[in-house]
Amino acid sequence: MIKKLLVFLIIINLGSFFSNNEFILLNSNQTGSENDKLLVHSFNDQMYKPSSQSIPTQSSEEFFNFSLYQFFPNSVTWQQAKLHCEDLQLNLVTISSTEENFFLTNLAEGRDIWIGFTDEENEGNWQWVTEEPIIYTNWNEGQPDDWGDGEDHAVLGGEELWNDIGPLQGLNQENPYICESQQSLNDTQLSTGSFNSSYYRVFYTPMTWEQAKINCEDLQMHLVTITSPEENLFLNNLAKYTTIWLGLTDEDNEGKWVWITGELLVYTNWDGDEPNDSGIGEDYAEMFGSGWNDNGGPADYELKILSVCESKDSDQDEIPDHIEVQIGLDPYKNDTNEDLDGDDMPNLWEYEMGLNLTINDAADDPDQDGLSNLEEYELGTSPRVRDTDQDGMDDQWEVEMNLNPLKNDAEDDKDGDLISNLVEYTQKSNANNFWNVPFLKSEFPFIYLSLPLLLIPVILATFSVMGGGLGFVIKNNKRRRLIEDTNAPDYETALLVKKGKFFDYEEFKLAKEMNITTVEDYKLALELKELEKEFRD
Repeated sequence: MIKKLLVFLIIINLGSFFSNNEFILLNSNQTGSENDKLLVHSFNDQMYKPSSQSIPTQSSEEFFNFSLYQFFPNSVTWQQAKLHCEDLQLNLVTISSTEENFFLTNLAEGRDIWIGFTDEENEGNWQWVTEEPIIYTNWNEGQPDDWGDGEDHAVLGGEELWNDIGPLQGLNQENPYICESQQSLNDTQLSTGSFNSSYYRVFYTPMTWEQAKINCEDLQMHLVTITSPEENLFLNNLAKYTTIWLGLTDEDNEGKWVWITGELLVYTNWDGDEPNDSGIGEDYAEMFGSGWNDNGGPADYELKILSVCESKDSDQDEIPDHIEVQIGLDPYKNDTNEDLDGDDMPNLWEYEMGLNLTINDAADDPDQDGLSNLEEYELGTSPRVRDTDQDGMDDQWEVEMNLNPLKNDAEDDKDGDLISNLVEYTQKSNANNFWNVPFLKSEFPFIYLSLPLLLIPVILATFSVMGGGLGFVIKNNKRRRLIEDTNAPDYETALLVKKGKFFDYEEFKLAKEMNITTVEDYKLALELKELEKEFRD
């Protein structure tokens, strides 16, 4: 009875653990209404068909949560999509939240697209192509099901739901796709720099050319100008080879390109046959990769891409001259490591983090993650982002658990209790305590069993395999007792005696000589012999 109860409790615990973990991963960052919406969406896997919407001739590029996404509307195989993204030094898109899933569905305009999720190497073991931890999925009902001859790659459908399809299925094997930047475009990373007495700042919010121009002017800067191949290369690296607006236009006089600052046009780097004033007119210059292209204007006034603002930086300390003048620093002296306000945080770091260089704000906590600005500086984390390494765990919790807030260690298991750091975080358990097992939420108090109880079957099985366990002893005792009870020479013969329901081995041996296998037939044979003897007498 005790053994049955133990097994029952273990099964309930494991069922509760895995079902609740799956719920957490599927529904993190979702509201109740969003969950309801996801539950009612469904479509038949075997009736999965290509989107009937028209395909645009040009790809679109957008930014979300510090990452760059580029949508390619042409339909290709999953492998072709993956290789093309890699050729662009990007990766086939990965998804880590409901918000990102919704964003990508809109970017693809409801089309069915390939995503970088596959179980090609190990059936049923789905992995992102980037090998990042799986903290969110949104499979359609009944998916993935590996239908037909095998489905190894995932698609994001127009209803925000995922489905698996495969190379041998014969249905919809070519889809559009989205590539994603491999390096997070986080403002806490390099987004400012100085070159040849100029200061530059990248803005990761996409804007139209006119919006970008006004934004720079509001900051007492100007949309970037380029005067040499060296500066062109510097800006490519600063903007991580994404597309950016340049302060170059022929809006006032078609074909006559001028810098908005009025400086001389001493260097250009037009790509191929650019500028070509395609369509109904393109009046603004963009840098795409390393080359330049004309875009926007009458052809598309609403086109939004990144931008870089520029200003004078005489001392090349990455703090613009006009900012240094405003706050009382010397624009001709490199004072990046000095501390104007005496709060133990250097000038440059405060400026890059958007803090105030003139007041002591060491104790402030703008991102409300429980770490002060000074603590963030000492740790190397961002005072503006609660989760600097974007692994799903707040910086403060990682520090409390002695984890690394600058490294994605969501799937690691610091205390060795077979439960990942991320699950420990979501369940508010201790990632440093082996015995503190997060058995999630249950309506029944007895569900809260400790890990040692779950390890009892493992320990018993280990002893059994080693030949010294309780199971091994009981098994051998049963064999020995059966041999003794039947007087059989070995265990196999004893089983035959028992199966035939013979009294002992001697009775079994006599029956075997008569080619009889059961005691009933043996007794019948004996009765027949007695009758035969009586008849003869």
